[in-house]
Amino acid sequence: MNYTGQYYSNNYTTSGSAGRDIFADMRAELAAVGHAGITAKKLTLISPVSITVDINGLGAYSALWQNADGDYILNLNSGDMLVSSLKVGTSASPIFMSVIF
Repeated sequence: MNYTGQYYSNNYTTSGSAGRDIFADMRAELAAVGHAGITAKKLTLISPVSITVDINGLGAYSALWQNADGDYILNLNSGDMLVSSLKVGTSASPIFMSVIF
């Protein structure tokens, strides 16, 4: 599937803060440069360590899929669901997140 739009990515670490909403962090970073109220068309999350995530504040943390390279991955398309929050349940985890909006 091809996507058009703008791309943003950043590395995050949930140091000592399990339950941190890293999607809110990304939205704040984008709002600071004039992109408030984004809707993600595609969202990708990659971590070299096993992490759990809670999507949209449902209160249920789920483990991510591990690929053949040993990375833990989450890929969401706008047709899958609209993401309003993405909380990481594991502290001290390095995470790469990218979004097309």
